[in-house]
Amino acid sequence: MEPLSTEPIIISGKHQGILEDPSRLRTHIISALQSNILDRKIFPAGADRGPESSAVLFTLGICAVRGPGSSEICLILNKRSARVKQAGDLCFPGGGIAPRIDQIISRIITLPMMPLGKWPHWGALLRERKNQARRLSVLLATGIREGLEEMGLNPLRMDFLGPLPSQDLVMYRRTIYPMATWITDQRRFHHNWEVEKVIYVPLMDLLSPDFYRRCSLVIGGSAADFPCFLYKGAEGEEILWGATYRMVMEFVRIVFQYEPPAVNELPPLERSISREYLKARRA
Repeated sequence: MEPLSTEPIIISGKHQGILEDPSRLRTHIISALQSNILDRKIFPAGADRGPESSAVLFTLGICAVRGPGSSEICLILNKRSARVKQAGDLCFPGGGIAPRIDQIISRIITLPMMPLGKWPHWGALLRERKNQARRLSVLLATGIREGLEEMGLNPLRMDFLGPLPSQDLVMYRRTIYPMATWITDQRRFHHNWEVEKVIYVPLMDLLSPDFYRRCSLVIGGSAADFPCFLYKGAEGEEILWGATYRMVMEFVRIVFQYEPPAVNELPPLERSISREYLKARRA
C-alpha cells in the first residue's frame, strides 16, 4: 500500500487524524456501519430479487489525486458516458440484479478470502439473521459483478466494510442498496462504454463546508434547488448530486457525524438539464 501524505489533516473531535491511518479508518467504518444496522431490517423481502432493486459499490481507496507523493483516502466514482442515461453524472458502479448469475456469485464471495467471507460480522449475521444475510450476499454480488463490468474492479483486492442505508430514486421507481467497499492496491481501472472516466474525490474535502453548493437545476424551464458537492479536480469541476450525493451524505453522517451546511446557506450553482439527459444514446 502506498504511503499517505504527511500533509496535516484536521478533523475536529475524536476523528482528528483518522484520515492519515487507513487501517484505523477501515476498522472505524466497519464498526460505525455495523452499529447503524443493529436490530434493523435493512433489506426488506424481495430486495434481492425484485426488478426495482439495484446495488452499487460505495468504493473507497488510497489515490494520488493531487499528484505524485500526495496520496490520500478518496471516494472512487465513475462519470457516466454520453451513451447512457443521466450522462455526465458522478455515480458508483452498480445496477440491477441478475438473479441466476448473482446467486452463484453470492455463494463464491462468502468463501474465506473473498469480500463477504472476510467481513468480521458475516458469521454472526448468517447465524442470527439468515434472511438478511442472504439478501446482503446477493446485493453485494450484484455490485461486485457490475463493478467488474463497468470499471474492472478486482474482487480479490476488495474488502467489504458494510451496507449503507438504501436510497429511493426520484426520477425512477427504483431502490438502490449501497455496499461500502475498500479497494486495495488497484491503481488502474479499465472502464467500459458506460463510463467516461474514473473520478477520485478526497474524503477530507467532503468534511469541509467550502465545497458544498446550492445547485439550482433547470428542467424544462422550471428550477428546483438541491444541495450538491462541487469537486475541483485537475481536469476541471464535477458536480456530485442526487442519489449519489445522498449516499455520500449518509456515509459522512454515520462515520464522522458530519452534516454539511443547510441548503439555504450554501452559495448558488446553476446547472441546466437537457431533454436528452434521461435518454440513452448508445449506438
